[in-house]
Amino acid sequence: MAEQITLRVMTFNIWVGGAAGKQPLKQTTEAIIKARADIVGMQETMHGKSDSSKIIADSLGWYHFAQGGNTSILSRYPIKEKTQSRWGAAIELDKETQVYLFNSHFRPSPYQPYQLKKIPYGNAPFIKTAEEAIHWATKARGDQVDRMLSEVIPAVKTGSPVFITGDFNEPSFQDWTKAAAEQKIVPLPVQYPATLKVTQAGLIDTFRKA
Repeated sequence: MAEQITLRVMTFNIWVGGAAGKQPLKQTTEAIIKARADIVGMQETMHGKSDSSKIIADSLGWYHFAQGGNTSILSRYPIKEKTQSRWGAAIELDKETQVYLFNSHFRPSPYQPYQLKKIPYGNAPFIKTAEEAIHWATKARGDQVDRMLSEVIPAVKTGSPVFITGDFNEPSFQDWTKAAAEQKIVPLPVQYPATLKVTQAGLIDTFRKA
């Protein structure tokens, strides 16, 4: 029997290449160290023309995969095969064990909670119903979700562990529930499509299962 491996996967939006808070980049690196992460799906990696994720990976002595689109995968384990559209990559934990990590940063606008709560953001219209929220969420980032899942689903079928990290810029359907609405935590229940589609593809929300 192969030795059991404990793997810590982290998602990290470092906010304009780690520079928006005007702190030194080493503080971003320190957060990864303190989290004891083994693999990081990182968003907002660029500061101007500088890729902060590469600087961080080099300082850790880790492997690095710049996905394009301001996202990267960092890993203490070797990054092997990349998917065709660069949504993810295979990572080799040892000679017998491989996992897949997919990392995304979906479009931020229009943002449905703001639309529902009548908070101006860009030129998005205000809305009232769950159906409208689903429509605008699908219009905003549905194509990105579908393109990512077109590479995730074949990876799931290999039987290897598959992880998705990212900044979806969309709430989870598991948060915007009838119970949450009754407690006035959210204005109404919404079956937000991004997380719903990911769950329907066979993935589990580890925030709720940890």
